[in-house]
Amino acid sequence: MTDLRRHAVLATCCMALALVTMDATIVNVALPAIRADLHAGVAGLQWSVDGYTVVAASLLMLGGSIADRFGRKRTF
Repeated sequence: MTDLRRHAVLATCCMALALVTMDATIVNVALPAIRADLHAGVAGLQWSVDGYTVVAASLLMLGGSIADRFGRKRTF
């Protein structure tokens, strides 16, 4: 693998990680709006964040399983 290709793969993986992190940050930033719209308490907000995190983690595990079966490049 050439150096350019290695750097491209590294940059792609870093951008994917940044998107996942940004996605979780967006949920946390939206908590005041969720609280106002749903009239939720702290426990309700925790359930919102936990539910979102569990679904996102499940989809990541599903994506890894699909990548193992069909190839990482095709899946990504």
